[in-house]
Amino acid sequence: MIPASKKQGLIKKAITLFGSMVAFLPFLAAQQFGLDFQRLDRDKGLSQGTCPFISRDSRGFVWAATADGLNRFDGQNVKVYRSNPSKAHSLVGNIVTSACFEDQKSGDLWFTSYNALHRYVRAYDHFDTFQLKNQIGQRSTEDYYAFHLDQKGRLWLRVGLGDQGYLHWFDTYTGCDSIVCQMNGKRSAVILDNSGEVRQILCSEFDTTGLDIIDLTRGFALRTFFRGGSTASKVHEVFVENDTLAWLGLQNGIAAFNPKTGISKCYSKFEAISAGDVWSVYPFQERFLFVATEKAGLWLFDRISRKFTQRFVHEADNPFSLLDNEVKNLYIDRQDNLWVSHWKYGFSYVNLRKNKFFIPQAARGNSFWQFQKGPDGNIWCSEPEKGLFVYSPDGQLIHTIDTYFKEIEQRLKFKGKMYFPDQGDWGFSGKYLFKWNRGKQKLQLMEQLPQKIVDICSISAENTFVLTPKGVFRLEYTGEGKYHFWALQLSTNNQPTYLTAIFADNQAHIFLAENYERLLVFKRNADKLEFIKSIDGLGNCTGFFEKAGDQGIWVACSAGLLNINAKLEAHLLNETNDGLPNATYYNVIPDQRGYLWLSSNQGLLRYDTAQRSIHRYLPMDGLFGSEFNEGAFYLAADGKIWAGGVGGLVIFHPDSIRNVPFEPQVQITRIFANDEPYETEQQAEVIESLDMPYAQNTLSFEFVALEFSNPSANQFQYRLVGYDDKWVKSGKLGFARYANLPPGHYTLEILAANSDGVWSRTPKTLKINIQTPFYKTWWFYLLCAFSLGGIIYGWLWYRLQQALKIERMRVQISSDLHDDVGTLLAGLAMQSEALELTAPEKDKSKLQRISEISRNAMAHMRDTVWAIDARKDKLENLLDRMREHAEETLTPRDIRFDIQTDHLSLKQNLSTNVRQNIYLIYKEAITNAAKHSNGDTVTVSLKKTGEGFEMRICDNGQIVEKGYKTTGLGTSNMQLRTERIRGRLEVLREDGFCVVLRMAALK
Repeated sequence: MIPASKKQGLIKKAITLFGSMVAFLPFLAAQQFGLDFQRLDRDKGLSQGTCPFISRDSRGFVWAATADGLNRFDGQNVKVYRSNPSKAHSLVGNIVTSACFEDQKSGDLWFTSYNALHRYVRAYDHFDTFQLKNQIGQRSTEDYYAFHLDQKGRLWLRVGLGDQGYLHWFDTYTGCDSIVCQMNGKRSAVILDNSGEVRQILCSEFDTTGLDIIDLTRGFALRTFFRGGSTASKVHEVFVENDTLAWLGLQNGIAAFNPKTGISKCYSKFEAISAGDVWSVYPFQERFLFVATEKAGLWLFDRISRKFTQRFVHEADNPFSLLDNEVKNLYIDRQDNLWVSHWKYGFSYVNLRKNKFFIPQAARGNSFWQFQKGPDGNIWCSEPEKGLFVYSPDGQLIHTIDTYFKEIEQRLKFKGKMYFPDQGDWGFSGKYLFKWNRGKQKLQLMEQLPQKIVDICSISAENTFVLTPKGVFRLEYTGEGKYHFWALQLSTNNQPTYLTAIFADNQAHIFLAENYERLLVFKRNADKLEFIKSIDGLGNCTGFFEKAGDQGIWVACSAGLLNINAKLEAHLLNETNDGLPNATYYNVIPDQRGYLWLSSNQGLLRYDTAQRSIHRYLPMDGLFGSEFNEGAFYLAADGKIWAGGVGGLVIFHPDSIRNVPFEPQVQITRIFANDEPYETEQQAEVIESLDMPYAQNTLSFEFVALEFSNPSANQFQYRLVGYDDKWVKSGKLGFARYANLPPGHYTLEILAANSDGVWSRTPKTLKINIQTPFYKTWWFYLLCAFSLGGIIYGWLWYRLQQALKIERMRVQISSDLHDDVGTLLAGLAMQSEALELTAPEKDKSKLQRISEISRNAMAHMRDTVWAIDARKDKLENLLDRMREHAEETLTPRDIRFDIQTDHLSLKQNLSTNVRQNIYLIYKEAITNAAKHSNGDTVTVSLKKTGEGFEMRICDNGQIVEKGYKTTGLGTSNMQLRTERIRGRLEVLREDGFCVVLRMAALK
């Protein structure tokens, strides 16, 4: 029983194999490849035009060995590494003599120059150099050539001049070198056993004949072939297929060589052309072998039929042909890109899965205007200048005008459309009727029609409609070579002026294109056409296709693509809402998968109506060009589409069109900080994270998509997770910039799509940390908080000390006033009273006055002492003082008093100013009551109100109005003191005398 995991693996392999077979089915059947090459030469950055070795590493970069340094190509730019004696870790010599072999663990590359063995250290973008010692211990400085890196990490290389070369094993892990045996040759290949160990080495010289085989399992036994006799030949290249078959590039062609038996079979001709010197061979799949010739271009060899089947050469007027016919080296990478190296001119490259279309024989370079199935069952293709090209349904050229229709060439000119309305033998072109003679396989001109046919549409043999300059007609076949034109009456108020195209659907509707401006819709009713509507603003309508289902009718026009549904509702697709680019569309054909194939003045397009997305096919995909023609778009009975225009025609089946399946590898090539190159110890492509200071928070990145089917058409999208999670579509521009990033952690993600729109599934990522500036860190905030707290604490402590100092001063002053000044005033009062007892009568009043003044001074002094005494700052002290004054003032006059508080805190501190002024206002009011009131009760109320604080002092006496204005200042003084404490004073004289003090707050 097969385990589930293994079964899934087998299924995946089967699916992959089937997909590959389907993708290459047209090639396997026809034995033909359509290759449109791209080019890289010195004008595009190569250091030197001769590239004897090309390699591709696991990261996607292409490395080209030249006689002027090592070149790295990323699809957009070439980076050149040359020898620089003044710089450490550079190459020793510029002549690179081998391909690059990658260490799968580190990703470093091993290769040789003429002077040394080198390791490219990927992380630091520099080279380590090793010069090995020969058999006598001297350091070798010339003629290094590496040819194999085995599974143990040993690099196999030949070192030594001329016939003095030796085979070395260099351990790339330890750096130890071992000399194995003497070995000549500058091209070598190995034969491996089942365990991957090297069993034999096949090596050859460039300038002498022969092939040597060194057998490592038999004591380095040497066998020689092709050295002399009839088989003598220089062997330029060896490609080992297995232990019984190696393909050799010889002086004239290639050879299938059996290393075991020494038997070989040579192949040197394609048709009548000799291959000449073959410098490289490289297999593709199980069947094909690409062959590089010295003068005759690139050849294709079929390993099954054992013959050359195709030849690719430089064409002066074709920019997609080979760069040159002198081909020196071939290499096919893991994504099926064929790299073709030339002598002196650079290299050409092409993706072997890129070409999707078949250009039949003799089609390239011509301009086709109409395709249709002819009465002979073949496809007739009209070329205005050359006549008709007749192809079989599978695209094989059968006839041209010279052998097929010569007798009517001068009459038809083949510039107008040709119609076979019922797929029979009779046809029309312009104003001529002709017949196909099946016996003679000839087209015969029969007669001239009364009207010139502009367009024909047919939905059945009985329903064929003809458009002429005189109107619309129904065509009826009445007998041998006889057709009758039945006029259809147009029931519309505005008769059409100039009709250019006609189409009839299956719902009895007739569509007429008028005057390159609009489409007129009619309903067919017997021999009348009843006008329904006009669809304006379409330009020239040239292509119609009725799609079964809800999609209705598609119309290609110069204003775009029009859709008419079953309700005759028209919608002209546009780029903004429908994703369809603005172009002049000539024709439209839907396929079975729901795609619309469109020919236009901008090339061949495939439109996905569900996703509203477009794919544009370019000459790189195998097209002849980008300009198609109106009538040259035809759906054949076998489902293939024939599309033609200026420069040729192509044939394809929509189901056979396969995208290049390879996802691009994205690599970051440069990093900028604040728009300046950011210098790092490691190069950008290997950096996985960035830790940036806050001052360098504007970051830019350059990146490439390493997929070479058409690198200039690769597209990108990127986002910075943590900053903006939305993908930014940058199109073909591999550049991203983020300005003034705030501190934080981010992840840059980059996706790329190849030229066929296949997106990478796993993004290239780069972790980014923008450091927080010190003034935004938690410890800085904590330090600031502690500092601020310290400042506030110091300030409060200082205020407290000042307050305490003031309080102590106030206590000291009040004590001094009470003790010193109070004692003096008391002594003065008592002395005055003592003198008054013995003084003459005339002096008693004076002494009494002195005594009263002294007593009043003492009273005022006590008020002042009480006011400034810091020990009396609470509300309860104010109430005590108020009671004391009331007892001293009111009780001797038999006036009762009552002091009440409501919702007040007796322990509340009061400022000196508030306490003193409230007391003095109270004292003035109590004094007035004592002196002027005839009542016997005084009520004092202190309470907290909604507005703040209120003190109310009232007596129950009667107010006696005086007939004159008094000179007293009591009320004025109370008003003045109220203003000092920002209060309001109100004096009421109803039902006694009442003083009301209100303040916003008591503090």
